[in-house]
Amino acid sequence: MFFVQEEQLENLINDIREKNNNLSSFNLTVPTDIQDKIMSDYAIMIDIFISNKDNITAQDFLDYIGTKSTH
Repeated sequence: MFFVQEEQLENLINDIREKNNNLSSFNLTVPTDIQDKIMSDYAIMIDIFISNKDNITAQDFLDYIGTKSTH
């Protein structure tokens, strides 16, 4: 999961490809209707995120995601 500022969305693919040799074929495959829904939900939910930002730590994310496993 990663977050992209709306004003940086146009440059996202090129930025990722330029800065990550192993991701030279990276592409954003989220359909436009889903992208629109994400932006719409963002407008509705941003105040909740802002009010909770100091209550959630990097460790909380790690605990939620779990530990890295190798195969």
